[in-house]
Amino acid sequence: MIKHKFLLSIFTFAMLLSGFACVKAQEVAADEAVRVRTRVVFLDALVRDKRTGSAIPDLKEKDFEVLADGRARPLSYFNREGEAGRRPLALVIVLDLNRIGAGRFLRRTDILEAMANVLAKLPPEDEVALMALDVGGTGRREWLTRFTRDRAQVLSAMSIVPLLVAEGASVPEPAEGNPPPPPPADVQPIPADNNAEKKEGTGEVKTGNKDGSVTIKYVNKDGAMVTKTVTKDGTETTDTDYGFEFSAAIHEAALLTIAERPNSQAALLWVSDGISPVEYKDRDQAEASLIQMNVIFSALVTEMKTGFKLFKPILKPLGNWAGIGIYGTSQHVAGQTGGEVVSVRRPEDYASGLQKIVGNLTGRYSLGFTLAETEHDDGQMHTLEVRARARDAKGKERKLIVASRRGYFMPKDDESAKSAVTKAPESQNK
Repeated sequence: MIKHKFLLSIFTFAMLLSGFACVKAQEVAADEAVRVRTRVVFLDALVRDKRTGSAIPDLKEKDFEVLADGRARPLSYFNREGEAGRRPLALVIVLDLNRIGAGRFLRRTDILEAMANVLAKLPPEDEVALMALDVGGTGRREWLTRFTRDRAQVLSAMSIVPLLVAEGASVPEPAEGNPPPPPPADVQPIPADNNAEKKEGTGEVKTGNKDGSVTIKYVNKDGAMVTKTVTKDGTETTDTDYGFEFSAAIHEAALLTIAERPNSQAALLWVSDGISPVEYKDRDQAEASLIQMNVIFSALVTEMKTGFKLFKPILKPLGNWAGIGIYGTSQHVAGQTGGEVVSVRRPEDYASGLQKIVGNLTGRYSLGFTLAETEHDDGQMHTLEVRARARDAKGKERKLIVASRRGYFMPKDDESAKSAVTKAPESQNK
């Protein structure tokens, strides 16, 4: 009898465990269903006082209004700096080392150390990656370090930048500091993290064009940026780029960020003298990709050489005639993605400028609204507008400026929404 009671007890306990497991399985299944079916459009917003330019950190959810295609959308997600659940920052700093451009300044160790000191003060969960353009004057782009929380590694990566500026930059210009030592023949960028190797290539971004064609961009496993254009009649053309052209560098940096840090706040910081020749169509495609992936683009713009300044009034109309943007690309892209551009001249400006941009990245509000079940991916960009309101100590309405991305692409439905970036996804939308 005792044996039977013991067996009955074991059987009953097993049934209870089985029932509990079934319930948990049903709960997980329900959670999965909600996760797959609930499609939320996320965006980050920086709110500043129009008069003072200072960020406003204490707004509440009720103080915001989000318009999608001109229609108000109720917020289903709200978070701000300092609250639990803040996404860590994933910041890619792109250094243009052109020896007659920003390389004139980025070869200076005092400037690089000042920038590294700012990055060292980031919250411990935030990560930084460094990409260098025009390494050694060869037109190549290289990763100096992939995403890391190790501030010493960031400093180490920055310390070799003077050696990567072309040897022709070793002749100093008046009042611009001492030249770096000539680069040794065996100087190489810091190896990428093994976990971040592009073994199969980094996923793709697909955007529709006004003429009905579709442009697909992805980073090949050998580091090349591949651009494929498919016309309405199915004709395909493919272009492969290994250089540091603006659009290619932006796409590679953004794709890597979304592939490796899909749950972070993605941001790019472009450091150049503002001269980035790029065809308008390529600029628009890069801009659309950043918007599509919810990546904030900002820039530190250094002093131009005097000759370029003198020719600016001539270069702009010539560029417009040829369909090429000579300068001003950073300002345009930053405005569309919710970023900002800070001009730097003196060595001390680099630290304060970087601090301003980083502070405005980590001090943003994270907002989100849920799409209706009837809203499906149509491959087109939809307009976004964020409004905010606040009152001063006297109860008077304050004039505010809100910076956020100006559009969004609808997330993919069903299975394609589960993966951020894979070898060959349908698209990378947020």
